[in-house]
Amino acid sequence: MDKGNLEIAHPIQSPLPKSEALVEMLSSRVTSIGDVIDRLSAILQWALANDSRLGYFPALYRKVTVSVQNGIQQDAFDDGKRMEQLDIIFASRYLDAFRTWCTGRLPTQSWRLAFLSTVTGIVRVGELRSPRRVIEILS
Repeated sequence: MDKGNLEIAHPIQSPLPKSEALVEMLSSRVTSIGDVIDRLSAILQWALANDSRLGYFPALYRKVTVSVQNGIQQDAFDDGKRMEQLDIIFASRYLDAFRTWCTGRLPTQSWRLAFLSTVTGIVRVGELRSPRRVIEILS
């Protein structure tokens, strides 16, 4: 296999969010850091309900985003508006990829590998086997 190209030899066999409300929420444009937190929280709720490893990244990223939001509110950054825009742009890349995955399509190669690893179990977080436990620790 060419390491520059990820080939998928089998179809995706993971529980994807069947919630139309979640997919709809992920389809709307993110305009604030609060929107980012709301979407990450919705993904986490789904991941916890489905005991899914897909909750690992949003659990950690939500924690970081809340810290950034607190920093903005406390004037910890030279330019709070710019910091919020950076957070929105970065989060939108993940949210777009997650929405793509949820609709059964393949996201960009980097996100595809990340999402596939949650299905196949290629990536493990230490000896923690329960996705619910890992998400709780990261949140």
